[in-house]
Amino acid sequence: EFKLEYDICWCRGLSPIYQFEQFINILSDLSIITTSTISVCIIGAYGHNSNISKLLSIPNLDIHFYARLDSEDFYQKLLASKIIISIPISDSSPRTIYEAIYLKKPLFLSPLPCLDWVENFTSYPASYSTSDPHQDANLLNAMLNNKKQLDLLSLKYSHPSTFIKNLDFKVISHQYLSVFIS
Repeated sequence: EFKLEYDICWCRGLSPIYQFEQFINILSDLSIITTSTISVCIIGAYGHNSNISKLLSIPNLDIHFYARLDSEDFYQKLLASKIIISIPISDSSPRTIYEAIYLKKPLFLSPLPCLDWVENFTSYPASYSTSDPHQDANLLNAMLNNKKQLDLLSLKYSHPSTFIKNLDFKVISHQYLSVFIS
């Protein structure tokens, strides 16, 4: 039987475009408003961030760092997570988010135009960042504490038959070009 191991999964980089500092601030606020320990999975977060020690000093967090993983292990970590977080400033094609959608994982996201490429995404169980760490921490806390919602989320969304086909690099690059041109 499948078991959830992590409350939150960060599967993006550490650079400013991915807003890793914002993520740290959200976790800091989240640790203040909750009394339980929050398990955080960070996968293959490439790049340099001098404030990583700040992340490790936040109370109520159980941090698990993983280097780059092969596809099967990566998917297992996504599956073992309650919520996947991706809050970049911009992103032409967030493949990891598309993979999380395929796995029907709840998402906490930046509202980006690239999500419009996913058919029926408006029915997907996602919450959007407000860019305010305190408000985002409250949104995440509500998501984490709504067990019924977490259990039912994957039942609310079914993939369109074209979902996997639309993850093809040629399709994604064509969609990126159309956004870039406009």
